[in-house]
Amino acid sequence: MIFVKDVMSKDVITAESKETVKIAAEKMAKKNIGCLVITKGKKPYGMVTERDFLRKVIAVKKDYESVKVEDVMHVPLTTVSQEISIIKACELLQQKSFRRLPVTKDGKLIGIVTETDLTRALRSLLTDSMQKFIKDIGK
Repeated sequence: MIFVKDVMSKDVITAESKETVKIAAEKMAKKNIGCLVITKGKKPYGMVTERDFLRKVIAVKKDYESVKVEDVMHVPLTTVSQEISIIKACELLQQKSFRRLPVTKDGKLIGIVTETDLTRALRSLLTDSMQKFIKDIGK
């Protein structure tokens, strides 16, 4: 069985809830990422995505230099344990219509797993299973 800890990214970029959208967007651009986990006192609190910036700031012509990320982020934050299977994580993404899940341990942010991470892992698992099956048939 493959667990979230096996496929998650450990380098999670965060922003404080009081940061401006401009600063958050600059962080995202610099790291070439599509989301930030928002923290409040070092605890994961929410999430903000490029889509949030587009729909809640740019499209409605708000001033990105003054709007705070806490005004456009998703709350409450749904997180997962590093010990859940990738199958369970996929089910949660589907139920919630999410693309990313922050991973926590004892309330602390330790990683993030994306739809792409999970798809890649499932594809690898399927390929390995098919190769084993073909090998077993040939015996």
